[in-house]
Amino acid sequence: MDPVPWFENFLWNHDLPMIMGCEWSKVFAAVLWRLWKRRCEVVFDSHAMIDGEKVLNVIASSIRELVDAYPPKGNKMTTGKLIAWLKPEEGFVKLNTDGAAKVNPGVAGAGGLIRDEEGRWRTGFMAHLGVCTNTVAELLSEELGMPF
Repeated sequence: MDPVPWFENFLWNHDLPMIMGCEWSKVFAAVLWRLWKRRCEVVFDSHAMIDGEKVLNVIASSIRELVDAYPPKGNKMTTGKLIAWLKPEEGFVKLNTDGAAKVNPGVAGAGGLIRDEEGRWRTGFMAHLGVCTNTVAELLSEELGMPF
């Protein structure tokens, strides 16, 4: 018997019970991943030991992370909210900026642009900020945009 169809059916079987409110396929994948990582630690790290209790704790932690990342949908109804850029009032311009770090803190950049009351682009800027946090990058993008 070819195990692949059985395995696929097993993973995508929606009749299987939820585990802590999380789909079985996600839990199964997380358990396999944690077991594989632990196996690699034991094989490639001569100091690693197999500690069953530690493995179970890591797996339980992974399941809790999954539940947090994919909360049960329940009967909640969600409503969408349209978010759009609005033109500034007549005679004004609008400064839009953004700053971000690759990791927090990390290599960061900033940029921005100015549009008039018709939404036409007037000028823009970009800057490499070196290493800083996301918050500092956001604040620096505002500061850099002010002289325009």
